[in-house]
Amino acid sequence: MIRYLWGACSWLPLLVLALTSCFELGAGPRITEFWADPSTVEPGETVVLSWQVDNLQGAEVILEATEAGSDVVSLRAPVTDQTRMAVTVDQTTTYRLIASGITGTSSRETTVSVTGDSSGGEGAPTISFFTASPTGPVEAGETVRLQWAVEDADRVTLDPPGGSVAVSGSDEVQPFATTTYTLRASNESGTSRATVRVEVKAGERLLFLVAGQSNASGAGLEEGGSFPTSQTEQPADGVFMLSTDRKWVQAKEPTHAGYKHSFLLRFGKEVQAATGMDVYLVPAAVGGSALDQWQPGSDHFDEALSRAEFAANSLGIPVAAVVWFQGESDTKSGSRRRGFVENTDAVLQGFHQQLEGSPQIVFVQLSKRLWSQELDEPGDNVEGHNLAYQVIREEQRLMEAGANRVEVGSLAESSYDRAYYHMAVAHDLPMSDAKHVSAAGQRYLGQRIANTFLSAIWQEDAQGTFGQGPRLEGLSLEDGGHTVLVNTTLPIEPAADYDGYFTVFEDSEPRTPNGIGRDPTDPTRIKITFAAPLSGKVEVRYMPPQGTGLYTWSDQAVHANVGGLKLPLPAFGMPVEELPADPIPGVRMPGE
Repeated sequence: MIRYLWGACSWLPLLVLALTSCFELGAGPRITEFWADPSTVEPGETVVLSWQVDNLQGAEVILEATEAGSDVVSLRAPVTDQTRMAVTVDQTTTYRLIASGITGTSSRETTVSVTGDSSGGEGAPTISFFTASPTGPVEAGETVRLQWAVEDADRVTLDPPGGSVAVSGSDEVQPFATTTYTLRASNESGTSRATVRVEVKAGERLLFLVAGQSNASGAGLEEGGSFPTSQTEQPADGVFMLSTDRKWVQAKEPTHAGYKHSFLLRFGKEVQAATGMDVYLVPAAVGGSALDQWQPGSDHFDEALSRAEFAANSLGIPVAAVVWFQGESDTKSGSRRRGFVENTDAVLQGFHQQLEGSPQIVFVQLSKRLWSQELDEPGDNVEGHNLAYQVIREEQRLMEAGANRVEVGSLAESSYDRAYYHMAVAHDLPMSDAKHVSAAGQRYLGQRIANTFLSAIWQEDAQGTFGQGPRLEGLSLEDGGHTVLVNTTLPIEPAADYDGYFTVFEDSEPRTPNGIGRDPTDPTRIKITFAAPLSGKVEVRYMPPQGTGLYTWSDQAVHANVGGLKLPLPAFGMPVEELPADPIPGVRMPGE
């Protein structure tokens, strides 16, 4: 073909010369780094492959894998928009990264060695057969029977689930994603292995990463302090979670090892019921963690990112959203509070930018912070700590997409109200101790987080009515200074007096209202009246009181009813009063 073109078109060399004199072709793609961490693992462990490619414009990047002793490419995945991938390695494998563009191709290889990996050899055990029935495609969670027979083995293991099994026998498994099962038989002469792959139907799925600290892990208790109880959230078909050893299992409480009731299972069930899609949850929260322990590159961030990438790769789908509940630890000193918005934004931006598909974020505004002389919680029961919480609540309110920067007297200094930040509210929920949402509160919070995802992020049809709860729209001083009107975006439910939630300050001094209630002429407004007119600088704060007691719902908060779900107005306004000493005395700091 080339000879024909040149022979038939004697002018082509001149054309090529002319073109090359006018245009200089750019350098082709170049892979500068490609490595595996770690490079030696036990069978079934996870490895993170990372790479750097220069001059990528217009190039395609492909990742291939070839297992030791085979010429067959077992993995071929396009990774042009990625710089890392988590993989599970069962046997020694060579990975090849190929970057191809119109001006050239670059490739690099790295090998992951698996400890004890062997294809057998003289004297090694003989695996007579290893089968699965059925091999698929099967429904997620459907029972599959594995059977095997081995000769001359001292030890036989099956992974997953991991652990020793009989030399010859069978086991029933319920895979929730396409899974390769590996049988290993060992004696003094070596190890033999066999694999069987069970394919799970690739139905419609949603994947979520959940991170933060203990209220995301789930420290909530039922009234009476026991776990589990008859009220504990029960598993449901179609809701799965990634275990600590990175196996897909049916989601159940506790969703985080060592914890109790969290919102996670209820959230998954609500989303599954509304969308009809299977829901896969990746728990990655760490109790007691502060923002400086979650910055991109930290152990907490990297582990959460690795688990999410592993989950996405195993299911073949991107993360639909990141659910984040954190901030309690960063209320404890002035420096942590001042850095809260910037540090939170760095973490959430890290997840948004580094996870494939750029998932949107659902975060939770902080809950109550209780104080009472009757609470026996040394180091956590500090009068006034709720005011430090309010600083963070107001910062969080202004981070939500489309946040209304209403002048409430004293605004937070900065805000990152990104279009993909969406907020659920928790300040009215019952608590099982000074800082942890109770089991009942966690279940209801799960419904609210699901509502936020379905109303703000989900773009398809869903079963039910979903929508954003009420938001602050404006404040005004009316009737010659006798009335403060709090305007919201939705009709709100009436309450007796919104006891303890609203405080109005004049020139930094609290004023006692003559009356407070829903405006009888406009159900979207709260009307606060005063016998004497307000003439100085007026500031309005709306926040949960610190003395509501354990296991108590704050029904006096401002609520709207959306599809049968009570959704509260987010807390707003900065503290006017002096905060507790810095750092707050008696409160345990992160890392202590």
